[in-house]
Amino acid sequence: MVKVAGVVNISERELDQVKKIRNGVAGILRKCLDEKAKTLASQGEWVSFMDVLTLLVYGTILFLNVDRLVDLAAIETFLAYHHNKESPVIAVLADVCDAFDLRCKNCLLYGCSLCMVGTSRL
Repeated sequence: MVKVAGVVNISERELDQVKKIRNGVAGILRKCLDEKAKTLASQGEWVSFMDVLTLLVYGTILFLNVDRLVDLAAIETFLAYHHNKESPVIAVLADVCDAFDLRCKNCLLYGCSLCMVGTSRL
């Protein structure tokens, strides 16, 4: 989380305070990132503002898992791109597979028939 604190332009202590776990998923509340983006924009810190805005987009569009939370998958993908210029495609595909896996587990638990991908019904 040291790299995240540097990108978001807050201290590690403050980041630990805003980090939450919801439904077994760890991340940062979107509300905190929204407030940080507004503060950075009002101060004219445009590079940090763009980093926080990009992190919000990753957490809201690409990795939407838990309401009002930017999860660690989104954060790690952002950091991989931001620091190492790695392609986010692999992480996005992994997230999609994880979402399907979770849906299939729920279908098995609750008996719904949504998850028929990969099963043969001959």
